[in-house]
Amino acid sequence: METNSSQIYFEYELKEWQQRINIDSDFNIFKKIHKIFQPHPAWTVALDFPYLRKQANHIVSLCCLVHNTNSDIILCDKCGKLFTDPCIHAISSCDYLSDIRDEFWCELLCINPITFSAFLGSLADEDFCYILLSCETEFELDCEQKKRFQFLCVTYVYKFCKTFSHS
Repeated sequence: METNSSQIYFEYELKEWQQRINIDSDFNIFKKIHKIFQPHPAWTVALDFPYLRKQANHIVSLCCLVHNTNSDIILCDKCGKLFTDPCIHAISSCDYLSDIRDEFWCELLCINPITFSAFLGSLADEDFCYILLSCETEFELDCEQKKRFQFLCVTYVYKFCKTFSHS
């Protein structure tokens, strides 16, 4: 009987969660990043690597931010480029962070197959950023490759954002 009531409660909460995120437009970006009702993969990384708890918390917090929906254009005081979303700019195009970005891509290239890096490189900046924030990809990776990708997401998204905001 306990299992049945737990299942009913879970189904009710899942339905409520889906209803809440579908009604409020503030969750449009969140839905692109966190598509399923389960803990964010960054927390799994933090379980395996406790020293990354702060970084995991940061990436999960970024997923919950309300993003710039009115497309105000901002001038980057670090590289001089115009952007609308600071997170996407920091991860994908800020010249100030090019050394960190190069280091990140070198790490990604070590995840075989090479077609995975090619897949990531073919994405639009926004989609690439959302994949990194989600720590998930639909590209088929084995268990160890997926864990490595999630570790890199947590480590480097934090590094990009902290370096961008503290310089």
